[in-house]
Amino acid sequence: MPHPTSAHHASERAHHAAVAVSGASPTDDKAVMAKAPRSLDVAGRWRMSLSTVSLVTLVVQNAMLVLMTRHARATTPPGQGFHTSVVVLLQEVLKTAVCLAVLAWERRVRSAAEYAAVVQSVVCQPECVKLALPAGLFTLQNFLIFVSLSNLDVMTFQILSQTKLLSAAIFSVWLLGKSLSGVQWGALLLLTAGVVLAQLETAMGGLTRRGPGAPSNQGPPGGAEQLVWVGATSCIVSGLSSSFAGVYFEKVVKTTPPSLAVRNIHLGLFGIPFAVVSMLVLDVLLAPKGPASFAFFRGFGPFTWALVAVHALGGLLVAAVVKYADNILKGFATAVAIIVSGVFASLLWGYVPSGAFVAGCALVIVAILGYQYAEDAKARAAKAGGAGSGGAAGAGQGSPSNQQQAAAVGGAAATADALKAPGSPPPKHARTASTAA
Repeated sequence: MPHPTSAHHASERAHHAAVAVSGASPTDDKAVMAKAPRSLDVAGRWRMSLSTVSLVTLVVQNAMLVLMTRHARATTPPGQGFHTSVVVLLQEVLKTAVCLAVLAWERRVRSAAEYAAVVQSVVCQPECVKLALPAGLFTLQNFLIFVSLSNLDVMTFQILSQTKLLSAAIFSVWLLGKSLSGVQWGALLLLTAGVVLAQLETAMGGLTRRGPGAPSNQGPPGGAEQLVWVGATSCIVSGLSSSFAGVYFEKVVKTTPPSLAVRNIHLGLFGIPFAVVSMLVLDVLLAPKGPASFAFFRGFGPFTWALVAVHALGGLLVAAVVKYADNILKGFATAVAIIVSGVFASLLWGYVPSGAFVAGCALVIVAILGYQYAEDAKARAAKAGGAGSGGAAGAGQGSPSNQQQAAAVGGAAATADALKAPGSPPPKHARTASTAA
């Protein structure tokens, strides 16, 4: 009779044989399955954190921009204010300069020659051409806004310009394959109505002015013949070009490897020349008092330079929002910024919010809650569906493995029986299990 430990060794060999057939130990499987969800969860939380931070910062930036622009226009004598096209050009230059500095930090550049080589590689790559389209469309948007304001009253302009909220959603479905439920489309309609109401009284001059420093409502320039259909068409096409450019840029930054800094540099390479052309056309060639009245730094001071910096920050934040969130959420952030700026205008300048403004704020809040509720419902449904399909797949994959492991254990048991009785043939059930293995 063999030594007792021989049977023990045989059972150990049988266990190792079963593990070899199954491919991994149960402990290893549990460790892998426990580790993967944690890593995915951390990545998801990190992206959610970046999305939330960028959206909240964009709300603050937009509100600051509105308040600063109103203050600058209200405190500057007529004919001495800055040119909007110059501010747009300078913010584009500043934004590109910031991204060039970020690029040097990303690539860990240590010398001027190395930095020049890095910039050349970024500028000369074929990926750069992809940003020519959105840069041109943004410039077209600025020109069409000028045309629409010249042919429409401010109230009609404010109403028609909000069509970009819906067109951004349509382009997101078309270009990005985004799926929106009926509740979310309804929330977008509510959002559009809320923004229109919130800005309606401002456009009509319906807010009661109490304190000094608040801007007065200015309509379109008088004395010139206005073509309403030209203004309405220009306003709608402006919204379409803006939303299409935004969704196109979102697709580029989400589906191609270059970083946000590189993409903003590419956008600036085309945006700066287009901004120069826009400035020459709008404020030089089409100036009411002729080209000689144009002065590049007219109305500039510390406050105007701060306005340029806030504008540039907005460009960087929009790029971050479309990468880590999307254009639809950017529209919601812009709507919230309108509410925030209205509240601060009331606190700073003594405005009394009208009933329309309050109703618009309520609609915006309902729209946000409805859209987020529908988004959460879709996420829960997708998670439940993924868990169900994953469990079924795991069960289907586990069956052959379990059969093989049982067969291996059965074969090992036959080997142990043979060791216990050397020279005797294995039992019939052992031969059957060994054959199955």
